[in-house]
Amino acid sequence: MNRGYWVNVIQVSGGVVLGQLIGIVGFLLLTWVYRPSEFGVYASWLSLVAIGSTLSTGALETSLVRDSDGGVRRNAAAKIVWTALLGAALFAAVCGLGLSRFPDFLPGSRALVAISIGVAVFSLASNMVMQSWAAAEGLFRPLTLLRIAQSSLTMFVPLALSAVGRTSSLLVWGHTLGLIVTLALWLAVFPRAELGSVRPGSLRGFWSERIRCFIYVLPALSIGTLAANLPQLAVNWRFGVEAAGHLALAQRVLGAPLSLIGIAVRDVFKRYASVAFRDRGECVREYWSSFAVLAAVAVAFGLVMYAFSEPLFVLVFGEQWRFAGQMARWLLPMFVMAIVASPLTYLVYIVEREEFDLYWQSVLLPVVGTSLIAFAGIETTLKVFAFSYVAMYAVYVFACARFARGHNAALGTS
Repeated sequence: MNRGYWVNVIQVSGGVVLGQLIGIVGFLLLTWVYRPSEFGVYASWLSLVAIGSTLSTGALETSLVRDSDGGVRRNAAAKIVWTALLGAALFAAVCGLGLSRFPDFLPGSRALVAISIGVAVFSLASNMVMQSWAAAEGLFRPLTLLRIAQSSLTMFVPLALSAVGRTSSLLVWGHTLGLIVTLALWLAVFPRAELGSVRPGSLRGFWSERIRCFIYVLPALSIGTLAANLPQLAVNWRFGVEAAGHLALAQRVLGAPLSLIGIAVRDVFKRYASVAFRDRGECVREYWSSFAVLAAVAVAFGLVMYAFSEPLFVLVFGEQWRFAGQMARWLLPMFVMAIVASPLTYLVYIVEREEFDLYWQSVLLPVVGTSLIAFAGIETTLKVFAFSYVAMYAVYVFACARFARGHNAALGTS
């Protein structure tokens, strides 16, 4: 692995670490201000926004890594932003209709909740497109700085609004405003003229050219996003908003290492692995170097959290969050495995094996869904859910190791 690879990993991870630390501090302050029940509503809203942002882009941003640098990739990114706008409007309309049937799921004005979902989905989706564009272009400095900005704004704007009131609505709108400001900052980096040059009639041809994204990638990412957010939605539905609030904090803390180093390794890995794959037809060195770093982080984090999760949550967040510390231990195996697996899964897009991701996600969703509804108690439910994910991640890591060897490396052959 050349020296430049790890220089970029350090550069990106440094910014991600800072951004994530800001987010963790902000989250800590929010737990001192808002009750677990308010967090439960907020986290359920966030889950819907995450699902909507995945659907609204059609997963087209994953194709940017295969475009040539410069104008071709910029034009493609602009078209994906317009796609996200259309998708966000449709998703908000569907959510508005759904909330009319389940008004207690997200309390408040149905119209205002639907509008907040639509605005947040478009802003988050567009930010995702900008990040994919910057990573593919090798623009690691703005990528790092604007990730820090997004982490800061989506935490500290809701915190500032707590001076007005301490309701879930202010959490929701504060987060939305943070996403909007982040998108405005991205538009200072991305050539805005490119967005204005997109003709509505050109979108259909663009979508046709990248039909594989709709056939393979979008279903896979949608299922994956649904599976990732299903625990939050299911716990809210089955055990109430307070339990959902505890789960939100547990997942936020356990997900910190994945955000701290996993995203940074993923961004640099997909840049270097894509170049290696184009030049050499394989990216084995890039895959295993990244795997080694991620595995070391995962093992260290797992040992510490297994020993100290519950007292750590009480010490840092307060006695009212003790149950979140218990949940963290139940979910720990899944997050340890995710630290290793998640950053490396982008390999399937580089080697154009999107169909494997679709098959994997298609198995994952019923496995996860069953684990969340088949058991009566919340402890058993979350433990079975976590170990189901561990098994599925192991399959993915093995498959990606084979794919890294090149187009001719089938799963069952040498």
